[in-house]
Amino acid sequence: MNDDFIKFIRFAQWKLEQTGQGIFAMITNNTFIDGITHRQMRRSLMDVFDEIYIYNLHGNSRKGETAPDGGKDENVFNIQQGVSINIFVKFPEKQKETIVKYCDLWGLREHKFAVLLDENFKTTNWKTLSPKEPNWFFVPMDISMEEEYISNYSIADIFEVQSVGIGTKVDSISIDFDKDALALRVKEILTKKYSREILISRFNLDSRTTWEYDRARNAVFSENKIVPYDYRPFDCRWVFYDKDFLSRSRSNVMDNFYNSMNIGLETGRTFFEIFCSSKISDEHFGGPKSYKFPIYTYSESHQTNLLGQEGRKPNLSQDFIKTFSEKLGLKFVPEGRGDLEKTFGPEAVFYYAYAIFHSPTYRSRYAEQLKIDFPRLPLTGDKKLFSRLVALGNELVNFHLLGGNPFDKSKTILDEPEKWGVKIGGEKTANLTDWRVADVRYNEKDKRVYVNNGQYFEGVEKEVWEFMIGGYQVSEKWLKDRKKAERVLSTDDLKHYMKMVVAIRETIRIMSEIDKAIPSWPMK
Repeated sequence: MNDDFIKFIRFAQWKLEQTGQGIFAMITNNTFIDGITHRQMRRSLMDVFDEIYIYNLHGNSRKGETAPDGGKDENVFNIQQGVSINIFVKFPEKQKETIVKYCDLWGLREHKFAVLLDENFKTTNWKTLSPKEPNWFFVPMDISMEEEYISNYSIADIFEVQSVGIGTKVDSISIDFDKDALALRVKEILTKKYSREILISRFNLDSRTTWEYDRARNAVFSENKIVPYDYRPFDCRWVFYDKDFLSRSRSNVMDNFYNSMNIGLETGRTFFEIFCSSKISDEHFGGPKSYKFPIYTYSESHQTNLLGQEGRKPNLSQDFIKTFSEKLGLKFVPEGRGDLEKTFGPEAVFYYAYAIFHSPTYRSRYAEQLKIDFPRLPLTGDKKLFSRLVALGNELVNFHLLGGNPFDKSKTILDEPEKWGVKIGGEKTANLTDWRVADVRYNEKDKRVYVNNGQYFEGVEKEVWEFMIGGYQVSEKWLKDRKKAERVLSTDDLKHYMKMVVAIRETIRIMSEIDKAIPSWPMK
């Protein structure tokens, strides 16, 4: 709500209230037309204006938007955030009912330019909307599944401790691919005590950065603070985890992952994404803003009991535990999965939810609702179905953590390279210096992903290459991020990418299995 475009809209609204009549039009960021945090803004605009016209130009690359026909959707500007043309009309006398009109424009940038040049306001194919409380959306909404959907538990009510991920404001300083390079940089900053101007020049920072540098200089360096960091899906880097150095450490949640065995669900609030993380993670992990929901919370002291177990407890609300326990007819235990015959535990709940959220039918059935707020979890009373979904969710988590699930070391195909069906090739495969990421492209015919003119990964299906997690086409993004950093892929990098391809392929398979396992919707 602090974005400048919202302030401009509010200023224009106030100005026209003063003059008593007028028209205000502006091309802006389009988050306000359906953002959950903007509902009172929309209501206020309807209270003041008599006619509102929203011409949605889409183009949000962060959401990975595609046109309804499956084609590519591009922004009219060189930005990631979608935009809209907004026209607000105020008559001298307030009308009884505010008229809200809406129109979509999808496709490539040149197509949008051509349409807009020829478009006539009076002949535009406007749809009349009827915004209703509590959200007052300025976009068409299918509410046919609304009642069914809201009867389920929101994950915000299931997990008691939660927060958005870490915000550094200076990724180029706080995060790195290389642990030693990060340590040297942080030591230099904390030792030299540069002025703000020198710091910006020395590390090529944006002069407008709002990083709290004066506070950051109070940080104390320790090798133990250089820890693995889930930056993006399948993309683990290193971060200097210090509450003073980081702009937003979100320590109430992230401390539960610092040197602790844990898994967290990663998802958005107004943008559906689902992934998992066993490490501290970034606020943009899966999309515009990722929230983290841990399985367990740990005491600050991390003291162990007489059995050598750390002081942790399940991060689940008592109301949810009681409801699900009664529905399943199983007793809840505070650790592990339970035996799923007489008991169930927090890890079983996590795997069950992970399976449900990866159901293609769940995603399509509740597509409109998943755009609005945190996902909601349908509960089943069928023990066999519950057990099957727990198993599938467990398998999926193991793949998404590339075999690094701290609570389950079951072997998967990731442990059998001969079965991967993915290999490296090129002109000089023996010389790793030739694996500099320079020209990322996909050849569908040969099922090859090229990293430069000579080197490639082979055996990558099109559906794997195009697979989206949150707002990212992960197989492409992982490589392009390394191209931007002018990275040369190491032996470990090559193995990691091949494992990632296998994990995505298995994800597609398991998602289909999840749908087959669920006999009907709504779930019973």
